[in-house]
Amino acid sequence: RVGKTRLIMSTTREVEEQLSEMALGDEVVAATQFVPEDVSSSDEDDEEDDDQQAKPATAPTKVTTTPPDKDVQPVAAAGAATTAAATAAAAAAAAAAVSSSTTKENQTKLGQSRALQSNKSAEAQPETDRSSAFARPSDPLPQNLEQLPEVMPLLKSKDPEDVYRAVFYLRKLLVVEPNPPIDRVITTGCVPVLVALLARPDASPRLQFEIIWVLTNISSGTSEHTRVVVESGAIPLLVRLCGSKSEDVCEQAVWALGNVAGDNVYARDYVTHCGGLQAIVAAASKSHPRVPYVRVIMWTLSNLCRGKPAPPLDAVRPAGAVAVKFLLANDAEVKRDALWTLRYLSESAEFAASLVQQGMVRPVVEHLLQRDVSIQTPALGVVGNLVTGDDVTTQAVLNAGVLPMLAQMLKSPKRTIRKEAMWTLSNITAGTQQQVDAVMNANLIPSVIMSMNDDSGDIAKEATWVVSNALSTRIPERVQYLVAQGVVPALVHQLGARDARQIQVALDALHSVLSAGQRLAATQGAAENRYAVYVEECGGLDKIAELQNHSSTLVYNKAHGILSAYFEVDEDDEPVDDAPKFDAPGGGFAFGDGDNNGGGGFRFS
Repeated sequence: RVGKTRLIMSTTREVEEQLSEMALGDEVVAATQFVPEDVSSSDEDDEEDDDQQAKPATAPTKVTTTPPDKDVQPVAAAGAATTAAATAAAAAAAAAAVSSSTTKENQTKLGQSRALQSNKSAEAQPETDRSSAFARPSDPLPQNLEQLPEVMPLLKSKDPEDVYRAVFYLRKLLVVEPNPPIDRVITTGCVPVLVALLARPDASPRLQFEIIWVLTNISSGTSEHTRVVVESGAIPLLVRLCGSKSEDVCEQAVWALGNVAGDNVYARDYVTHCGGLQAIVAAASKSHPRVPYVRVIMWTLSNLCRGKPAPPLDAVRPAGAVAVKFLLANDAEVKRDALWTLRYLSESAEFAASLVQQGMVRPVVEHLLQRDVSIQTPALGVVGNLVTGDDVTTQAVLNAGVLPMLAQMLKSPKRTIRKEAMWTLSNITAGTQQQVDAVMNANLIPSVIMSMNDDSGDIAKEATWVVSNALSTRIPERVQYLVAQGVVPALVHQLGARDARQIQVALDALHSVLSAGQRLAATQGAAENRYAVYVEECGGLDKIAELQNHSSTLVYNKAHGILSAYFEVDEDDEPVDDAPKFDAPGGGFAFGDGDNNGGGGFRFS
């Protein structure tokens, strides 16, 4: 399972990740094409990508994810000797096809302008004019669009003060809320001129700071706005300025790179390719950086790690080390983005295992106790990724005391928290017998069954997986406990779900219950399967019979198999040959190729 991100930047399967090699100074870099995608996020219904694969319906199986191989690898940051012309040529190649792509209209993305502090944290303080660290222009231009035609002549002036006045004016224009005039500024043709000024070796820190701030705010707009910044050749210069002696310049350069990386996966990879991630990691290693600077560093690193397809682990692994370092910081924003970084990286089983080895499982789990949902959410995502790993990793999470916390999260008013908590439980019950027993001993099953009855959609689907995995071994005592908790009517209720896969999981669970009841009746010498009686009493027999008319062949055959094995029914209809039948050892399902993934499938939810 890939799981949720704040804003999922998924790419369509039809997009071919073809890289063309272009010269950048003395280096040869792989240029990528921007393919803007619509991204959205909803607290009420944070859905996953549609291209989901299913868990096998026999033995419970955990999910592992492997980062896709890509040709883009990080290279060293461009040095001062890189010419502006060569830089612009390579960046133009990186953004070559954007004009022919569909641009994102009114998009929402993680990148934000300098003025949009409120988007970074609910606890953010009002923006202060940090340019006060540098002298203001002696004669600033009036802050209105009527002065915009004067900008270009001033930018080309030989008087440094005139140049600074123009840049300062542009920056002030672009912090206007709620709709900064980014398009009007771009149409003046000032962006290439600003980048050329930024590349000058004699540019003062105060001028660099203001120019980067302008570029930051331009790149906070649409993908088309971001493309203009990238195409101008600004990225290698911003990477270089992450190492400036001025911390204000460094912070602003990191922020600009974060806005670009937050636009789409191709922009993300291009920033990393230009050495951006290494430069930011190096900035994070400086002794005692200011808290606002650390916030920007951690947020930018999280943008460099997010998105589908995921970046190669080796390219972004250093960001994980920074996230581990700052996870214990006292600042809520820093913690939040450190957790998001770990959440993205822990989709790799290799990285998840490294968290266990570093003893970081308990610190992550403890963040589930935070009342701040913005911290709870990524922490739960990390935990969910960890329990998709092997049994050792899952046990480390259980040893950290996660189950009582999950019990509280199942009662959360936030739907996405309940869904993620339920998904986490479903992968725990796909573990060892001892791990399943731990879930039962923590008294979590009543809440799971309640969700099956009261919730809908993905939460109910995940809850059904929890009990289906727990029932898969058909241990008599476990089945008896679940039946006593009301699992039979809850499973019958799920037979009315719209999702065919959800119905299949419910049928698998009912088959486990009925199989255990059949063996119990044989052991006790009873005349009837009492669990079959329970199914019939709560209307299950009629619903199962109706499912023989379902459009899914798998649903039809599972329903027909249950009726044939446990109830007295007419045998007029025969199951389809390639569908699961009750002919596996022990009375289980035998699976053909059909609609499922067999024993080695994955479930992405």
